Amino acid sequence: MAYTVAKNFGELNQNYLAVENYSNRNNKRNDIVNQLKEAISKCRFYTPTYHYKQKKGYVPPWILTNDIMFGLARQWYNILPSNQKEEIANEIINSNLTDLTIQEKQKFLSDSTKILNDFRNDVAHGTRTF
Repeated sequence: MAYTVAKNFGELNQNYLAVENYSNRNNKRNDIVNQLKEAISKCRFYTPTYHYKQKKGYVPPWILTNDIMFGLARQWYNILPSNQKEEIANEIINSNLTDLTIQEKQKFLSDSTKILNDFRNDVAHGTRTF
């Protein structure tokens, strides 16, 4: 996902975190982009994000993805423009292995990451999962 974002919006966080780059389908775009910006501004000293921010003056998306939670990465994917979601879905779900349409691939990717995130949260917070 990070490489697709960089390819389309550049590697400078000022560029790839411009809200107008993203879909506002569920009116969550501003909140998600603000959370991504906050991950950069409030990063911890020992993280790759901190290093890039201090040494380079910017944080490329492939560095930021290392320091955000899975749920935020999933939300970020969901606000990407359709052509970028298509690119990511085609990269993850090999077209030789399935007859899914691109819309089905995008939905499968979104739904499966939601299930994984919910499972991860249940396990992390002691919810019985079996």
